[in-house]
Amino acid sequence: MNEHAQRTIPMTLVHWPDTVELCGYCHAQMMTPELVERFVQEVESIIKEPLRHAVRDIFPEPLEGSLRKELERGWNSPKRLATLCNAATRRNHIRIATGRFVGPFADNHAADWARFSLRVAADAPVAPQLAGLLRPFAWLAGAFFMRADSPAWTGSWAKAKGLPALQDTRLRIPSGYGWAITERLGWLNWLGPHAAKALGFDAPAEAAGVALIERNEDGSAVVQLTRAPLDFRDAAYARQYLALQERLAPQRFVPGSFAKKA
Repeated sequence: MNEHAQRTIPMTLVHWPDTVELCGYCHAQMMTPELVERFVQEVESIIKEPLRHAVRDIFPEPLEGSLRKELERGWNSPKRLATLCNAATRRNHIRIATGRFVGPFADNHAADWARFSLRVAADAPVAPQLAGLLRPFAWLAGAFFMRADSPAWTGSWAKAKGLPALQDTRLRIPSGYGWAITERLGWLNWLGPHAAKALGFDAPAEAAGVALIERNEDGSAVVQLTRAPLDFRDAAYARQYLALQERLAPQRFVPGSFAKKA
C-alpha cells in the first residue's frame, strides 16, 4: 500500500438535489481570506449581485463586519468552516463554503488541507457559467483536484437506472503532499500532476475513456467526461460513465479502508 492509500482523508458525500457544485481541494496554506475574497468578487461580477450573507446555523444573515473577519471567525470555529451566500430571495441562489482543516482532523491525519465549494441551483441562469470557472479557480487556489457538475448531473442520476450509489463512486485522489482525499469525478475535472497520473489521465482521452483531456506543462490536466453536459438519462452517457468507473476500480475508495494515524 502506497503513502496515499495509507493517508486517505474520507469525504462525506451529501446528496444535494437540483444543484450544481464546483468543489476543489488544496493545501491549507493556499486557502487564505484574501483568496476567498477574490473568489467571491469574481462570482459577484458574474451574477451582478452581492454575496454578503453568512450562514452560521441554518438561515443566512447579512454580514455585520468585513468578509475577511467572517472567514477568520469561521475557520477558527470548532467546525472550521465559513459559509457565504446571497439573499435567499435571489434568482441565482449561490452558496460558497470554505474550510481550513489544519493539524489533526477527525483524529486520523496530520495533513493541512482546505476545501472550497460553490453551489448553485441547477436551473439557475448562471449555473453553466459558474461551472466553467473550474480552470481559473483551480489555478488561483493551487488546487490538486477540482470538479464541476453539469446542470443535469444530480437530477438525472436519481432518475437513471443501473448506476452505482454516489457513496460507491469515490476515488482516492492523491494530493502530492503525501495524502489523498476521497471524491467522485464531475463532468469537468481539474487534476494535479499526481492525481492525473494516478487515475490514468496522462493517456490519450480515448484510452482514458473520456471526451477531452487538456494537459499542462506541469502534468496537471482538465478532464471533460463528455462533450455535451452529462445527463445520465442518456443511455450512451450512462454506459460511458460505468465503463470509466470500471477502469478506475483499482483507485476506488472502500469505506473503512483508510488507516488511522498511530
